[in-house]
Amino acid sequence: MSRLRGAVHDLGQTSYQQHSLGQLANRRDEFGVLAKDFNRMGARLQSLIGSQRQLLRDVSHELRSPLARLRIALALAERAEPAEREKLWPRLGRECDRLEALISEILALARLDAELRGAEPVDLEALLQRLKNDTQLDGIDQNIHIDVQDNLQFKGWPDMIERALDNLLRNALRFNPSGQRIDLQATQVGDHIRLSVRDHGPGVADEHLTQLGE
Repeated sequence: MSRLRGAVHDLGQTSYQQHSLGQLANRRDEFGVLAKDFNRMGARLQSLIGSQRQLLRDVSHELRSPLARLRIALALAERAEPAEREKLWPRLGRECDRLEALISEILALARLDAELRGAEPVDLEALLQRLKNDTQLDGIDQNIHIDVQDNLQFKGWPDMIERALDNLLRNALRFNPSGQRIDLQATQVGDHIRLSVRDHGPGVADEHLTQLGE
């Protein structure tokens, strides 16, 4: 009983060590069954806590780009002439829409019971052009080339695709040597659509490649 009480206390303090009741779980009585159930519950709770922490890290990363662009657009609007300021309002509205959509998805993930909305047609050429235009708003002077295969049609989730490509593009802009071209490409490969962001930076070491999707 003292071991069970200790495990309950550790679980409440988030310091529970998985399988801490391993020895007790080997017993062939009610205490053994209880210890096994407790270990499974503790492992499940630890997994949920880990997922929540990862979600918070992902949220902070995803919010950074639209907030930065919004701040830049506001700064430009403050200094712009009235005619130029009118051109910035649609960009400000679009960044607000992106933030609203992202926050809605975050809330859905937090509830753990939401389903993704249905896929919809994706205009990849327009999507890639928006990403290119956003870099110009940030004042980034890079040669970005867009290449979309003709008659490329598919259904997906445009907001998620745009955010994923935006992250890849900003990493490319960060490491690409000055004067070198960055290619945004969309092609059909069999039954799949391949989206790529190609730069001329140093790349990722082989030992770190498996961590890119974490």
